[in-house]
Amino acid sequence: MTDDSKPFVEQVHIQSFGCVRDATLELTRLHALIGPNDSGKSTVLAAIRTAGDLIQFGDNLPPGRQRDSRDIAGSQISMRLQSGLHTTELALIRTEDYWILNAAGPGVPKDQRHFPLQYP
Repeated sequence: MTDDSKPFVEQVHIQSFGCVRDATLELTRLHALIGPNDSGKSTVLAAIRTAGDLIQFGDNLPPGRQRDSRDIAGSQISMRLQSGLHTTELALIRTEDYWILNAAGPGVPKDQRHFPLQYP
């Protein structure tokens, strides 16, 4: 698999997660977040990590790994993933009790495009 065909996050949109109220970032394969202290760099990374954890593990986080406390009911994390010629859209929406994952794109079975992920 060449570097061009490896999947990467092309865009992330974050709403109501920690100090980030509404932000959209266009990303590249190699990207640096630069800014003054308390500008939200770590919160952006935490949102991306939270989305990855939810997609990979659902409510079964590995031992020693905890959910980030910056998410609240109403938090949303949307990502566009690019892999070769294929684009996958993911949207995670936090309710009071769980996250809802909406997914669309090649390789996402139609019966798995919308489902709740329990929140401990």
